[in-house]
Amino acid sequence: YPLLHIKNWLKQTNYKLFDKNINDNRTYKKQEDFTIKLYYSLGKEDSTLEDNLSKFEKYIAKIIDKIKNLKCNVNLSLKEIELLKLYCVFAACRQHFTTEVIKLDPIGIYQSNDYIIGTHRILTQEEVVKTCENIFAEFERIKQMDNDTLNKALNNSPFNSLSDFTYGLHLNIFKNNKNSLCVSDKCAIIENTMDSNHLFVYIPISPNRALMLIKTNYYQDKKTYKKYLKYLGKLNYATHPDKWISVIFSEDNANFENLLFPTYKIEKNNWMLKIQTLPNNIVKKFNSIFYEDGILFLYVNEKDLEHAKTHQLNCREIEVF
Repeated sequence: YPLLHIKNWLKQTNYKLFDKNINDNRTYKKQEDFTIKLYYSLGKEDSTLEDNLSKFEKYIAKIIDKIKNLKCNVNLSLKEIELLKLYCVFAACRQHFTTEVIKLDPIGIYQSNDYIIGTHRILTQEEVVKTCENIFAEFERIKQMDNDTLNKALNNSPFNSLSDFTYGLHLNIFKNNKNSLCVSDKCAIIENTMDSNHLFVYIPISPNRALMLIKTNYYQDKKTYKKYLKYLGKLNYATHPDKWISVIFSEDNANFENLLFPTYKIEKNNWMLKIQTLPNNIVKKFNSIFYEDGILFLYVNEKDLEHAKTHQLNCREIEVF
């Protein structure tokens, strides 16, 4: 998990790090927590890829600084949007077994499927490294394009893509006014349907901001959404999130799905994106998933930890019949 995000929790005077190994809070260790030494060189003394990925993170940090300081809307260029989307893919695939969704899967239906468009489920550290190399190459290619060429290639739309990694996906930004967003050493939550038709990737970047990469085919607008559902048919599992793993899309959270539709407006060659408020009941469920999946749990408010600990969803340990 990048230090550029961790710092946003550390800046809070009441931040805490809970370690499940000792069942208690402890001090954050900069060189040890949320990192694995020589991970991107497969144990060899070679920092080339790690240095390159740091360049990607530093570039993205400047964009995220704009997001952190705004309450309602943020103006972004198409290049900034495209690279933020790529960064979300990077955050979701960089970690060993990040995309492991189901632990108990006797017939292998989940283990054989893909979870992110353009990125298959990563099973080995070698695959993580190779994918990150390809993502950095895409970052360099897109960064070097001049804005006029890039805008034409995207047909002046934030829904189009210059990379297979971000094809068919759009970006949303969320806020939480209570500083209740938590994260663990599993730094992304990936939601999909029964046939692994990708829905979204959720990545907290501070106690009150999160990025989400969302499947446009479902959520470009409500008209498209209804048409897509009708086309698939109500009995097709692809129409709805998994009833086995999706605790986010439940009846008491029906309004959450409305937040997945994008809110882009063109403004002086840039795109104004509305920063939407993430409901507290959704935040709590996300926090519970992070606590369940990870060993280290980074938080600000003690009540958020207690809720995550005492409201375990057990959404991973499920037998598929």
